[in-house]
Amino acid sequence: LVVVCDAKSYKVKRIRNNPKLRAAPCSATGVVRGDWIDGTGRAIDDAAYIDRIESALEAKYGLLMKISSFFKRVFGGGRKGRSYLEITLESPTQASSKAAEAPAP
Repeated sequence: LVVVCDAKSYKVKRIRNNPKLRAAPCSATGVVRGDWIDGTGRAIDDAAYIDRIESALEAKYGLLMKISSFFKRVFGGGRKGRSYLEITLESPTQASSKAAEAPAP
C-alpha cells in the first residue's frame, strides 16, 4: 500500500522516527469501520520508485491525476511538496498467531 501526502505532515515525520503503525478501515470522515491491524511504514526516497508510483496513479486516475500533478507542480513545489509512504500491514494469520502468543492478562 502506498500513501501520498504532504511532505510536511506529521505522519511523515512519525514514520521516519518510528516505522511501527496501526491501521483500520474507515469512512471518508474517519469513522473506524473495522479491526485495527499492525504494520510498518517507510518514507520512499528512491526517485525511480516514485516514478513508478506516479505512473500507476496516472494509469488509474487518468486526467484527474495529471491535473492534480500539474497544479501541485505549479503551486505546491512539485515532488518537494509530496511524500510517499509505503505501508506494509500484517496478514490476518500473522495477527492472530501474534495474539495467541501474547501472555494472558
